[in-house]
Amino acid sequence: MISETIPEHVDASKKKHHAASKSSKFLTSDFHYYNSLNELLAKHNLGDFYSQKEKLSLSRIWHDLKTWDDSVAGLEALSKLATTVSLSNGSIQTLNHLCKNSGARFDVLLSGELFQSYKPDPKVYIGGCELLGYGIDVPSDEKEGMDKLTEDGRRTERGKCALVAGKSSAYRV
Repeated sequence: MISETIPEHVDASKKKHHAASKSSKFLTSDFHYYNSLNELLAKHNLGDFYSQKEKLSLSRIWHDLKTWDDSVAGLEALSKLATTVSLSNGSIQTLNHLCKNSGARFDVLLSGELFQSYKPDPKVYIGGCELLGYGIDVPSDEKEGMDKLTEDGRRTERGKCALVAGKSSAYRV
């Protein structure tokens, strides 16, 4: 049954997604979702069951996700204290649709698309902080580990931009 293979397919898709980020040509997450859906349908001999228009619509289901019940209120409260920023691997278009469909509001939407890469690549986190006007100062004992910097999240030396890896958002504080 197709539903039994979805978790396995999602894991495989994520691995392909990250592997593709290392290639010379950047492809948006929407492209990856569409290709992954086609692979899943082909694996179960369902590729011809859907039209191209239906496949495109199915692959864009990510654009219509809803927030958790308390997310909108939480973001509103947080935005009174700090600039709220979404730093996502989703495309700018996906992020825009998510916000419009859910009522969630961020002060800034940033995507790995802007940096032609995906998290956990440090250039996505660093690029996000730099776009917000903050440079990253790495303490000398951390120089060997930009990976460590993005793995466990660190506040920059200036205390202005917190990097939180593996999360869907980074906040300018």
